[in-house]
Amino acid sequence: MFNNQGYLSQKSGIPRYYPDGWAVKSNNFSGLHIVPCRSIRRLSKPLTVYGERVEEPGEVRKAVERGLRAVAAGQSALIDVRLKPVEEIGPTRRRLAD
Repeated sequence: MFNNQGYLSQKSGIPRYYPDGWAVKSNNFSGLHIVPCRSIRRLSKPLTVYGERVEEPGEVRKAVERGLRAVAAGQSALIDVRLKPVEEIGPTRRRLAD
């Protein structure tokens, strides 16, 4: 799971359909953030699936390998790959008229 701790699609979709709307003008997109962002590891225990959170790009390969070993052993796996949070992604750009 690629996890940016929010709904980045809203930040890119709203300007496309409502370029002159309040959210674009104020750069304030309500409902954009998922706070607090829940721990997949804590969620995975009661579901008896393998869960792991990855925060550094260099950790992804080994985490996927561990997840694949869990799958090979008959368990489901979910790797929570943390991306830059939505608020760290630059301001939206207004689409120019064609």
